[in-house]
Amino acid sequence: MIDSPQVRIDRLGITLHPMNAAEVVNLIESANGASEPLWIANYNLHALYLYLTEPRFREAYRKAGIFLVDGWPILQLARIASGRRLDGDRRVGSSDWLDLLLRSGERRTVVSIGASPESARLAAERVGEDWPDVVWMGFDGFRLEPQSAMAAGLTWQEAVRKADVVLVGRGMPTQEYWIAENIGGDEFAGKVVANVGGCIDYLSGAQDLAPRWTGRFGVEWLYRLMRSPRRLAFRYLVEPALLMVVAAKWIATGEGRRVAGAEEKRS
Repeated sequence: MIDSPQVRIDRLGITLHPMNAAEVVNLIESANGASEPLWIANYNLHALYLYLTEPRFREAYRKAGIFLVDGWPILQLARIASGRRLDGDRRVGSSDWLDLLLRSGERRTVVSIGASPESARLAAERVGEDWPDVVWMGFDGFRLEPQSAMAAGLTWQEAVRKADVVLVGRGMPTQEYWIAENIGGDEFAGKVVANVGGCIDYLSGAQDLAPRWTGRFGVEWLYRLMRSPRRLAFRYLVEPALLMVVAAKWIATGEGRRVAGAEEKRS
């Protein structure tokens, strides 16, 4: 059983774990070496939309053990559902806890699967320069080929067997589907796995990371939209309206409670 804050939103059929970056790192350290893998997933508005509209995404997320709050609107949902005052630092993106993990000074092995070959290589080089205690095995997100010196000559499966933490950054929902399809393999036993979106590109410098204060004040989406308007316009300007319609239907029909009840029986 994972010891972490938990907020159930039965009307949408989801569970949230509003943790700050330090708590995520502590969770990773305590979970290493367990008999079962631990998938650290997250919810932002896009993930919630996929969860409510895509049965395959819901099925994939059933294999995750932790659902971080990765978005200001999701933090508001957690506050309302729990009736608790949850601090802004409990909205935590992958870059927030990964930065803390890398800076901890602990020697650990991280396998990174995602980004373009060049971005994966640059991310590995940066980690090697800035955090030499970390063994970083980088693989690109297309052919899953090694892109770092530490991973040279290895398949991703061989690298995962050596890992403490596995980061998968192949874009949503591709990364979630990939994790769900592979996490049952023997190589993942006792590993911590996390879907991290564009985090590898932020490490490499291929994409600009929004100032971290923007997340606490709920405007990170605006920064990202201004940087990539064509890529993100639908997700940030249209999809939230569609989500409101879908969520209202789930609540009105009781679909969320049925999903939550089915999950409770399965557990």
